[in-house]
Amino acid sequence: MNLFYLFAAIAALLACVGHLTYGYRRYLQPMRSAAFDSKAKVAIHSVFNALGIFQLLSTLMLLACGLGWISSMQNFSLLLFIALNYVLFALWQLYIGFTSDLNLISRLLLQWPLFFSVGLLTLLGALLH
Repeated sequence: MNLFYLFAAIAALLACVGHLTYGYRRYLQPMRSAAFDSKAKVAIHSVFNALGIFQLLSTLMLLACGLGWISSMQNFSLLLFIALNYVLFALWQLYIGFTSDLNLISRLLLQWPLFFSVGLLTLLGALLH
């Protein structure tokens, strides 16, 4: 059992649930009813679903490795890929938050701490276990 992966899986599950519930209601539904190019709407909807699928599959992978169902050494490169993705998600959100005209409170409400924790815990699990 790897506690780093289990804690990463919990954080990834929170991010996934938030994405599929709050993100759907707050961002995807209003975007779908907004008046702009239908091709752009389809593209954004596709990206939303792709991110949701990635979050769900990476959560399941982290859970399986954390519980010892799958050897993390056999999936070392996949786990590093998951860690890299989440760290890049966090860095990208920080960049967008601090280069946009959002107020400070809105910048702090972004998901970057959750993404960063998933990436860091996954990286620690892969390197220390």
